[in-house]
Amino acid sequence: MVLFFITMLIATLVEMRRLKTAQKYELVDKPNATVPMSVWWLVLQYVLCGLFEVFTVVVGIQDLFCNQVPKECRSCTLP
Repeated sequence: MVLFFITMLIATLVEMRRLKTAQKYELVDKPNATVPMSVWWLVLQYVLCGLFEVFTVVVGIQDLFCNQVPKECRSCTLP
């Protein structure tokens, strides 16, 4: 949960930056306007979100399947 908190904190900081840029160019009340900001500002939060999801969700699901599924239903056996 701490990892997701860090990701949301980064997303919040990027959104604050986007809003400041929109205010600077007076684009806040124009829904069809494009804010002149690089898409690279989003890369860090999406990479972290994907990385943290792999560590939490995928590992948890694999552990669940290995512990809860009967041995007869598994496609490969664990040593």
